[in-house]
Amino acid sequence: MGKREKNGATEAVEQIVLEYFLRVPDVKEPLAKNQKNLLIKALKDEQYMLNERIITKKIELEKQKELEQLKRVYEKECKEKEQLNSFDSMRKILFEGIIVAALVGLAINQATELIFDFKELINQTIKLPVWIITILIIVVIILILICIIGKYFIDKFCELYNLINNKNDC
Repeated sequence: MGKREKNGATEAVEQIVLEYFLRVPDVKEPLAKNQKNLLIKALKDEQYMLNERIITKKIELEKQKELEQLKRVYEKECKEKEQLNSFDSMRKILFEGIIVAALVGLAINQATELIFDFKELINQTIKLPVWIITILIIVVIILILICIIGKYFIDKFCELYNLINNKNDC
C-alpha cells in the first residue's frame, strides 16, 4: 500500500473513534499510544480498501458501458451492411430488367419485320385476307414473348421478394 493523504473525513473518524475509546467507562486505563496507532492504521486500511472497491466498480461499469456502446455500433454497421447488400441486389435486378426490356424491344422490332416478310410469303402462296394473316402472326409472336418474358420476370420478382423478406446475419 502506498502513502495516502489525509482528508478531513478521515481525521474526523479517527478523532471520534479515539474519543469513544478514551471515554468508555469500562476501560480503566487509557489506551496505550501503540493501541491508538494500531486502531488508526486499521481504520486507514479499511478506508483504503473501500476506496479500492469503489474504483474497481467504477472501472467495471465503464468497461460495461464501452462494451454496450461497441455492441450498438456493431449492430448498426450490420444493419447498414445488410441494407447495402439488398440495395446492390435490387439495383442488379433492375439493371437486368432494363437489359431484358431492351432485348424485348429489339425482339419486337425484328418480329415486326418478320411479320411483314411472312405476310408477303403467305400472300403469295395462300389467298387469305391480309389482316387475318397479320393477326395470326402477331398473336403467335405475342404469346411466345409473353411466355419468355413472363418466366424471366417471375423469377426476378421471386428473387427480389426473397431478398427483401429474408434477413441475412452479418
